[in-house]
Amino acid sequence: RGRVLIRPETGAIVGAAVAGGHPLWSDTGLLDVYCHPAFWDWGTELLAALDLPGDRWLAVSDDGCPEKEAVLAAAGFTATGGAASRVAVDAGKTRLADIKGWERRR
Repeated sequence: RGRVLIRPETGAIVGAAVAGGHPLWSDTGLLDVYCHPAFWDWGTELLAALDLPGDRWLAVSDDGCPEKEAVLAAAGFTATGGAASRVAVDAGKTRLADIKGWERRR
């Protein structure tokens, strides 16, 4: 499943939301949503356009994107834990970001 946010003036893709099944847990889905920094105001609407059937969905955010956290929270996700200095944010691996796990249950 996926949806994209397209800027009509240019045709550029400025946001995306994708979801699918978890490879190990058949009753759980994985979700990711991202927008260009200037387009996070549309993130909640973008995520809402994505059909998320089932009872349990997981997502991850990093500490450099509070806008993503706000979109996940607005969609009913709850922060469930995290890990410090877990993901490199650049190709040179000069800075590691903290990550936060999110879950939505119905």
